[in-house]
Amino acid sequence: MNVLFGLVLLVVLVVLLLIVGIHVGFRAPRMANQATPSDLDLPYENLSIITNSGKKLSCWSIASPIPSELTLVILHGWGANKSCMLPFARHCVELRANVLLMDAHNHGDSDARGTSTMPKFAEDLTSVLIWLKQHKSAQSQSLVALGHSVGAAATLLSAARNPIADAYIAIASFAHPKLMMQRQLGKLMHVPGLYAFISAYVQWVIGHRFDDIAPITNVKAITKPLLCIHGTADRLIPLSDFEQLCQAANPQRVSCYQVEGADHDSIELIDAHFDVIESFIAQHLGKDVKGEGR
Repeated sequence: MNVLFGLVLLVVLVVLLLIVGIHVGFRAPRMANQATPSDLDLPYENLSIITNSGKKLSCWSIASPIPSELTLVILHGWGANKSCMLPFARHCVELRANVLLMDAHNHGDSDARGTSTMPKFAEDLTSVLIWLKQHKSAQSQSLVALGHSVGAAATLLSAARNPIADAYIAIASFAHPKLMMQRQLGKLMHVPGLYAFISAYVQWVIGHRFDDIAPITNVKAITKPLLCIHGTADRLIPLSDFEQLCQAANPQRVSCYQVEGADHDSIELIDAHFDVIESFIAQHLGKDVKGEGR
């Protein structure tokens, strides 16, 4: 009896350690914003947007120097923040567009909100898009949502379920959470039952089945224009994920572009190809590269 009790206790302890390890391993690190738009000589406004959860999202609003009814909303990736996406802001202003850079919950200067998940990133983006339509309607007659990494996957989820923006841009998105988890677990994948347990537990924590929220599922449902961008040297999310997304998307809705030599976090190198984004906006929103109607 004592032996049985000891075995049960050992199993419980192992499971508890696994659960703690999962939460620690998947916790998003909070990194302080290292710069502001002022560092790029861009005047800006600090905004606090309250979501349905009652939590605050910290945002920077940069108005176009020439009044514009086009706004680009930019969402960072896992463990990053809005300052990481500042390189895009300069080009957006040159495009004569308004810009809103946001910190997702648990990131940058935004409030904490439980465990960070990709669906929560998508909820944050949707909340910001709704807020812009309600509070800055004149400057948000046309909306473009741009996300990077997990923010890109969240952008695809928001586009599929709440298509508020007029066009969407996903930079370095993964294709499926299962693929991400398999890559992160590495050799641990060979431990019998470990992947199945972690996968089931993570899906329970986030409240969604992986297949339901997977970018490769969402791109099939997106009805708005979509631009997917990926670096050919991405070591975190391989180019094969990008290829799967482009193949799964509606060919009449999606444009795909590879940035030669760009790694996962090569924001500056990807930003050097901003003309691709300009052309995408011009084609689908009827704006020329200066943000004026054609």
